[in-house]
Amino acid sequence: MALIKFFASVMKSPLLWGCTTCAIFYTLLHKGVINNDLIVRYFAGHPVEYFEAILFFVGLSALIIKGFDVMRQRGFTSKGLFGAVSKPVPPLAATPMLNQLDTLSSSKQNSYLIGRFRSALSYVSRNGSAEGLEDELKYLSDMDSAAMHQSYALSRIIVWAIPILGFLGTVIGITVAMGELGVSVDGGDSLKKMLAGLSVAFDTTALALALSMVLMFTQYIIERRENDLISTVDKIASRELAGRFEVIPNTPDGELTSLRRMLENMVESVKEMIAHQSAIWQEAFSVADSQWQNRLEQTGDALRRNLAAALNDVLADSISRSMDQTMSQQNQAFLSGLAQIQDQTVDKMKQSAEGFTDSVSALASAQKEIALQTAQLSQMNAVTENVTELQKTMSQNLNVLAGARSFENAAVNLAAAVEMLASRMNPSSETVRIKDAA
Repeated sequence: MALIKFFASVMKSPLLWGCTTCAIFYTLLHKGVINNDLIVRYFAGHPVEYFEAILFFVGLSALIIKGFDVMRQRGFTSKGLFGAVSKPVPPLAATPMLNQLDTLSSSKQNSYLIGRFRSALSYVSRNGSAEGLEDELKYLSDMDSAAMHQSYALSRIIVWAIPILGFLGTVIGITVAMGELGVSVDGGDSLKKMLAGLSVAFDTTALALALSMVLMFTQYIIERRENDLISTVDKIASRELAGRFEVIPNTPDGELTSLRRMLENMVESVKEMIAHQSAIWQEAFSVADSQWQNRLEQTGDALRRNLAAALNDVLADSISRSMDQTMSQQNQAFLSGLAQIQDQTVDKMKQSAEGFTDSVSALASAQKEIALQTAQLSQMNAVTENVTELQKTMSQNLNVLAGARSFENAAVNLAAAVEMLASRMNPSSETVRIKDAA
């Protein structure tokens, strides 16, 4: 912040801008950009003229900076700042108005209007009454006028110093001319040198007077504009502050009222101080709480990491032991179960083998029975063939009987055939009895 203020003050320095402008002017002059013979004669004819030009540019820079500042301040004096009030307010209202002034930009803080308001409000707040405020405003106006007059001190000194330098150049030129005149009175060169010395004397004086007049007229214009600005500030301050606050008379009652105002101001100050201190304590507690929370979190993290590492080691050992015990128990249980399964499997295989043996023997007996049945079937086929032959024979005999019309012969033949059939059917009946037994 201090560096910014220093840089701003340097940028407003008339010495910096004046010397810079003078250097640019003489650079253009010696480079031939400015080639007017009159300018070259009066600004570059003698060293005294260089000093006169430097002072002139410094003074002109100071007046130009002053003029820009006056124009800037006139820009925000066209309207009031606080506005009018319907009735006088207590002097305590001056404090918030001062706080309002503190919120303005830095460019407005360094103006006549804000400075006048600040001084007048500080007077009311300090005294606790608006008594004597109008006299205070007049006093502040006189102080601003005096400060304005003092601000032109540099330009006034330069306006005074430039003619002095011109007179010094005149003295130097006349001295040179008189010296050349005393050396020789009949030489042509001496006359030329004497005339050159007189030319320096008159040129430096003429340049000094001309530059002084330019500075004087410029200062007059800017100073008048600044006087108008101060008059405007006087009107705005009187309109917005005069009659705005309550006037407490200088009587016993007024003293009591003033004392009451002072006590109220003290109470307000104590309240503000307590509020400010509470805010500071709250901020300190918040910072301490945040730091404590951070430390607790860091400690908790470290504790968790340490506990986790320790628990990992303990759990790793216990888990490894538990896993070994569990694996051994599982291996034993697996082996015992496997042995039981093997025993059961062997028993079942034995039972299956016995059942298979029984099945094989049953199959063998079944094969034998099938062979017997096959033989019986072959015998039955043969019997069936015999029965078929008998039927044929009977049909032939019936045909013969029919042709002979002899029933008796047929009956005899039938009886003989039945006997033959009965004799042949005896083996088949035994076969049927064997099948029923199986």
